[in-house]
Amino acid sequence: MEKNATTTERKSRIICPNTVLTTSIRIPPLTRRLMKVLSALMGVPIIHRGKSNLDEIAYYVKRAGFRSFIVILSKGDRPSCLRFYKLTSSGFFVRFGYVVLGDIIFHMRPKIFIGTNIIQDDLGEPAMRIWNFLIGVFGEDTCKGLRGSICRCIIKSTGELGVIEFWWRRKILTMNVKKVVLLREK
Repeated sequence: MEKNATTTERKSRIICPNTVLTTSIRIPPLTRRLMKVLSALMGVPIIHRGKSNLDEIAYYVKRAGFRSFIVILSKGDRPSCLRFYKLTSSGFFVRFGYVVLGDIIFHMRPKIFIGTNIIQDDLGEPAMRIWNFLIGVFGEDTCKGLRGSICRCIIKSTGELGVIEFWWRRKILTMNVKKVVLLREK
């Protein structure tokens, strides 16, 4: 290959997130369904929140050896936001950022995977922001020593919105992303 040649390959990284999913205290059925589907696609466990506050959830997550957790929030009768918390080197969790969701389409029921191959499909600004955010949260999580199926997570831009699609042989889930906010660098 010649030096300084441009490439048409897309960015991709295989990750097995070392995270846990939980929700706000009262959740509608569509949010519960999203939580179960994301759990199966990313190969991560669910902690049912019950009446626990986030400090108790963070304690359980850290004690179990996980490095992050995601809180799925609802507005009305649908999921509206994913809040990401990450374990710092000092040993406590900080809010890493959040993703504001638009429409969510469930195409089919997923099988259980151990992780996902995150693929940036285009170079639009929304896709770049989603890619950088996800790599910032899960970039250190590898699939070393794990065996099982890996799904594809394709990140695209459609105008001002970002789109996250999960695929196996066919499309499983589509999430439109209205906004990505990074609150903390590390």
